[in-house]
Amino acid sequence: MKTFWLVLSLLLALGGSASEAMEKSSLSFGRFGRVEVLRPSDAPRGVALLLTGPDASGPLAKALASRGALVLSIDTTVFLKRLAQGQGCAYPAGDLEALSQFSQKELGLPEYLHPVLIGSQGGAALAYAALAQSPENTFRGVVTLGFDAELPLAIPLCRGNGLARARTRGGVLERVKPVSALNAPWRLMVDGQGKGQGLAEARAFTQQMQGAQVIAPPEGTWPPEARLGTLLQFYEDLSQPRPPPTPSAAPPAKLESVSGLPLIELPTPPGPADTLALLLSGDGGWAGIDKHLAEALNAQGLPVLGWDSLRYFWKRRTPEETARDVERALTHYLDTWGKQKVVLVGYSRGADLLPAITARLSPALRERVILVALVAPGKGAEFEVHITDLLGGGGNDAAVLPEVEALEGKPVLCLYGDAEAAESLCPLLTKVPGAKTLMLKGGHHFDGDYARVARAIIAALAPEGAP
Repeated sequence: MKTFWLVLSLLLALGGSASEAMEKSSLSFGRFGRVEVLRPSDAPRGVALLLTGPDASGPLAKALASRGALVLSIDTTVFLKRLAQGQGCAYPAGDLEALSQFSQKELGLPEYLHPVLIGSQGGAALAYAALAQSPENTFRGVVTLGFDAELPLAIPLCRGNGLARARTRGGVLERVKPVSALNAPWRLMVDGQGKGQGLAEARAFTQQMQGAQVIAPPEGTWPPEARLGTLLQFYEDLSQPRPPPTPSAAPPAKLESVSGLPLIELPTPPGPADTLALLLSGDGGWAGIDKHLAEALNAQGLPVLGWDSLRYFWKRRTPEETARDVERALTHYLDTWGKQKVVLVGYSRGADLLPAITARLSPALRERVILVALVAPGKGAEFEVHITDLLGGGGNDAAVLPEVEALEGKPVLCLYGDAEAAESLCPLLTKVPGAKTLMLKGGHHFDGDYARVARAIIAALAPEGAP
C-alpha cells in the first residue's frame, strides 16, 4: 500500500499544473474534527468522502479532484475514537451524511450532490458499515481499497437500515457481517494476497450480497497505475446521478409545466379512486421512510407524487413561493392522472412546512384537499436546509401551530412516535378544530413500521362512522 501512495504522488507531481489549480482548505465538523477539503478547479461534478489514515489521503484526494470531485478527507482514527465516546450505538452513516450536507452548504454548491464513500486501511470497513446502515439514496456507492471486517470501536454499531455486526476479540473490536443486499453499489478492490481480507475472504464475505463486486488484478497484486485508474473509474461510474424512477403504470405525465421541480411519480393503474397524495420528504431527501411510506400508500391504491425536500429547499424558499410550486405540481397531476381530490402528506421537515404551504394554496385547490397528514412534525419550520440544523441547533424557525390553526378546521392528522412526544407538535393540537392526533410506537422513524403509518393515513380518509 505504501508503494501505491508513493507512485501516485509521483504521477501527480508530473501533472503539477492541474494540482496547482485546485483549492485546498479545511473545516471542522462534529465528531470528525479537522477535515481537509480539496476543491477541483472547475465546479464540482461529484463529492467523495475519503476515509483513510492521517497521511494517506493527500495523493488520492488530488487524483479524485482532478476528475471533478469535491474531496473531503477524514482521519478515520480520530473519527472512530470520537464515535466511541457516544452513548448507545454508533451511527456513522448519519455523521457522514451530515458532513456532506454541511460542507456543500458551507462551500456554496448550488445543488446537493450525494457522495461516494472511498475507504482504505481502517476506513474500508467503516465505509461498508455506513452504506449498510444508511437508507436508500444517502450515498451513491462505496469503493474500498482492501477490506478488514474488524474495527477498533469500543461501542457497537447501530443496525440502522440493516447492518449486521458482532463483538469480537473479547469485546474489544466490532466485526461487521455480510448483509443480503445493499442499497447502493460496493466495489471492493483487493490483492490476491495481503493483510486483512485477501481475495478469498473478500469473495466469501460478498458472495451472497446483492450490490457488491470484488475486483482483483489478474497477476495477484495491483500495479499502482492500474489500481489508481480502476479506483478513479469506479468513482466516476458511481458519482453519476441515478436516473429517476420510471413509472410502470398510468400514462406518463407531460413534464413541461412542472420542469425544475424535484418530483417522483408513483402512479397506480387507472381505476375508480379519485384521490392522489403529495408527499413532502424530510431533510434527507427521497430516502428511507419517505420512499417506503410512499410505497406503502401506493400499495393501498393511492397514487403518490413525491417531493424531494433536500433538493428543493437546498436554497432559501418562501412559503408563498413553495405554495405556488406545489399548486403548479398538483394542478398538473390532478389533470394528468385524472383525479379530483388531494391528500397532503409531510414527513419531518416536510410536515413542519406543510401547514404553511396548505394555507397559501388558492381557495379552489385548498377546497380539493381532503386531509393534511403530518408525520413526525416538530414545533418550528424553516424553508431551507440550514447549516444550524446539521449541527443540532435551530435556525430562525417559524412556529407551526399558528399555521395549523390558520387552516380553519381543515382535517389534519398528526402522527408521532411515543419516544419523541416532548419534541412533537402533535400534543399541542388537541384543541385545534379539525385536528386529530395519533401516537404510535417508536421514535422519528416509527421503528420502521411504515405500513402502520400508511394505514393510519388511509383510515383517516374513511367517512365518519365507516367500518
